[in-house]
Amino acid sequence: MDIVITREALNSYLNLLHGHHISRSTYETFLRPDILLLHDYPDPVEFDRSRFWSPAKGRRGRIQNGFKMKWHNIGPGRVQLRLPVAVIDDTAYLSEAYVKDSRKKELRELARFDVHIERIRRGNYTEEGRL
Repeated sequence: MDIVITREALNSYLNLLHGHHISRSTYETFLRPDILLLHDYPDPVEFDRSRFWSPAKGRRGRIQNGFKMKWHNIGPGRVQLRLPVAVIDDTAYLSEAYVKDSRKKELRELARFDVHIERIRRGNYTEEGRL
């Protein structure tokens, strides 16, 4: 599967770095290898673990084509990090990563993700790179 880095994904990565939620070494050591597993989705066993990968569910239920990668106790602040991923036509589109610190915030972020997926379906997104 192809992995597309959207503008939202790149901006959120930079915000997480500048906010000291993650470091570059945390990204390179923990996050990037997990993200690269998307190339072989759904074969790696990690995708069967609900603590790592799950369907994205907002206020209105499951978000079509939406999933979340999850990391627990990551970075210097030991935060819970979420990376929404849209899987459409054998391509994984990375969306806006966020620190999960409450259910309320997560629902807001997933509502934004739902809008982002719709923009991706319409071809209205900016590709910043591929992995």
